Amino acid sequence: RKAVKTVVDHLALREIIYKRLKAHGQRPAAERFHAWQRFRDSGLPLIILIGGITGTGKSTLTNELAYRLNIVRTQSTDMMREIVRCYLPPKKRPTLSYSSFEAWRGLKKGGGSASRAELVDGFLSQFEQVKQGLEATISRAVKECHDLIVDGVHVLPSRLELDITEDQAIVIPLMLVVHNKKTLAKRLKRRAKEQPERASSRYLKHLDQIWLLQSFLVAEAEEHNIPLIINSDVDQAMEELLMEISKIISEHFPPAR
Repeated sequence: RKAVKTVVDHLALREIIYKRLKAHGQRPAAERFHAWQRFRDSGLPLIILIGGITGTGKSTLTNELAYRLNIVRTQSTDMMREIVRCYLPPKKRPTLSYSSFEAWRGLKKGGGSASRAELVDGFLSQFEQVKQGLEATISRAVKECHDLIVDGVHVLPSRLELDITEDQAIVIPLMLVVHNKKTLAKRLKRRAKEQPERASSRYLKHLDQIWLLQSFLVAEAEEHNIPLIINSDVDQAMEELLMEISKIISEHFPPAR
C-alpha cells in the first residue's frame, strides 16, 4: 500500500502556522509572523538605520542582525567618512581628520576643551560631509530593492533627506545607547583587548566628550520618536532590536480584522 503524499503550498502552510500559534495562546507571535510574511510578499526592501556612539556595540549587533534577517548588505558610516577623507583636500574637510567626539578641533582655533555646543557643532559638521554619501547609499538600495543595514555614529535619521514613500521601502531607525559611563569605560577597555589597533586610552581620555555626544544623540532620538535600545546585554539588546523591527513591520502590515 502506497503512502499518500499531501502537498501544501506556502500560503496554506502559512495559514496553518498562523492558526496553530493562535490556538496555543500565542496571538501576538502569530500576528508578528503573519506581518513578516506579508512584508516579504510585498517585495519592499527593508532599510535599518542603527545609530550610537563608539562603544555601544553597533558592529556586533549589526552583524548578528544581518545574519538573523538574512541581509547581505551592510554599511558603516565610518567607512563613508574614510572615503570622503580620501577625495577631499584637508581644507574642505577640517573635521573629518578627527573622531566624532573630537571633530570640534577642526572648527576651533587653539587648544583647550570644548563646550557641549562646540562638540555638537563639530560632530554635525562631520555629519554634513558624510550625509550625501549616506543618503545616496540608502536611495540606491531602495531603487534596487535590496535590504540594507547602515550603522554608525553619523546615522541621524531626523536630519537625512530621504525621499522614500511607504510604498517604496520600510525604513526603520534605531538608536543604541549605553546606560552609564562606567559601563561604557568597561566596553572600551574590553574592545582594546579584542582589537589592539583601537587602543582604549584615547577613548577613555575623552570619555566625558563621548558621553556628551550620546546625550545629544538621545535627545535627537527622543524628539523624533526613534526607539532607544539600551545595550547592557548583547542577547537582550538583540531581542529588543528584533521586537522593535517586528513592531514597525506589524504597523505597516496589520492583521486583517
